[in-house]
Amino acid sequence: MRKGLANSLSASPIRRLPPEVLARIFMAARSDKIEYRTDVLDPFLHVCWHWRQVALNPAIWSTICVEYYASDEDPAMLVIALDHLLRQSNDSRLAISVDFPPWHIYREATVFSVFSPHVHQLGSVDLRNIRHTDDMVLLLRAMASGSPRLQSLALSQLDHEVDLSGSFQDIRSFIAPHLR
Repeated sequence: MRKGLANSLSASPIRRLPPEVLARIFMAARSDKIEYRTDVLDPFLHVCWHWRQVALNPAIWSTICVEYYASDEDPAMLVIALDHLLRQSNDSRLAISVDFPPWHIYREATVFSVFSPHVHQLGSVDLRNIRHTDDMVLLLRAMASGSPRLQSLALSQLDHEVDLSGSFQDIRSFIAPHLR
């Protein structure tokens, strides 16, 4: 009976899909935006060994779009979730987009700094509604020291009352040969 069950499972149509097709399905099923830390959980990792192997493909984890409007959730939990995504991406070129609500102030969470160890992977960076400027400045300093894959960088700050020019005075050059 066990042998018959094993044969029927291995013959199921989903098991016959090429890993590339299965990976595209997983990418399409992933949440487009991280609005809560639970959006980074990947149920495909827990189905079976084959699905786990496909779901651990770094390309699946290389696009990170955060629109964190969860006022009831500790931003430190977001940092943990982002760190998980970044570890899954291995050495893939990253496209990140981070948008925070203008009314939410993150006191102790260093949200942007979680990307600092991965600046060599950053290819496209879009940071919007920046309120936590000290943390963002640390990321930009790390990026200026060497971002070999960086092709585009966009920063927008909603609060125009904060003058950031003094924060960037120590950055004399930006090492990003592909930046346009």
